[in-house]
Amino acid sequence: MKLLEYQGRELFKRYGITVPRATTVNGADEAALAVDSLGGVGVIKAQVLAGSRGKAGGVRIVRGADEARAAARAAFWHDHRRL
Repeated sequence: MKLLEYQGRELFKRYGITVPRATTVNGADEAALAVDSLGGVGVIKAQVLAGSRGKAGGVRIVRGADEARAAARAAFWHDHRRL
């Protein structure tokens, strides 16, 4: 079974397993709002079914809405025209 990280988190929560606070977003502006709502510091992670996501630049620690927006734009590279 292959799951994206957010799908695995939902499955864990359904069975009572504690997971860190997180939210799933679908674009740069949503990422900026999410980081603000989580205290201004967060991690933007590209959701892909592939290994070495961190080495490929798909995981970025961000501080503030502007960094979150920029990191999300990079993570959603395939759809950057509408962000």
